Amino acid sequence: MFQSLHLPSLEYVIQHMRADDRREIFATRWREDGWEFACQLYEGTRYGHLAFMDDRPVAAFGAVETWPGVWSVWLFATDDWPLLAGKVTRYLRQTFIPLLLSKQAHRAECMAIADRPVVHRWLRYLGAEPEAVLQAYGKNQEDFILFSWRKNMCTGPFKTPKPPKLPEAPQRSDADVLAAMEEERRRARLAKGRSSTLLSADETTLGAAPSYTKKLLGE
Repeated sequence: MFQSLHLPSLEYVIQHMRADDRREIFATRWREDGWEFACQLYEGTRYGHLAFMDDRPVAAFGAVETWPGVWSVWLFATDDWPLLAGKVTRYLRQTFIPLLLSKQAHRAECMAIADRPVVHRWLRYLGAEPEAVLQAYGKNQEDFILFSWRKNMCTGPFKTPKPPKLPEAPQRSDADVLAAMEEERRRARLAKGRSSTLLSADETTLGAAPSYTKKLLGE
């Protein structure tokens, strides 16, 4: 399913990528030239993969080292992305990002156009945190959001913690249950007796109770 980057297949994904991916990517490039973009990405990406469905490339992703210890992570896909989204997401979340942070990077980052909240939720699921809104960052004044992963996050969000184990309820015999029920009835009788005493007291002992009216406070 996953293969190393291959230039013709990479260009195929670029030429057939989703409309929102195209809009997001070329908002920060001089020309909308798919072959030029494929060549630059192929040359600059140190860790990159293609995801295939049968013999057809569906998604491309990778990381480019911008300077020592800091990497730019990228991904785009064709309209067939839903067919492989789960498998690619698991690989990125459980293997690709943690391995990059543990072996090469102290920081990895990517930018997402601001009007794609589904992508923002997906990046959070991958463990990224939003850091800043870059206003009018695109060539058509599109806003972008900067997301990042850092080395100390490597073992944090990528493993879902197991829920705490609840203590087992203590086992009680039938005799204990009956005794508890009898005790509860005894307390109910005592409470009822106290209520009767209070209700039967005369006004000289308790004072006259205030009467209910429909007037509002201050009237």
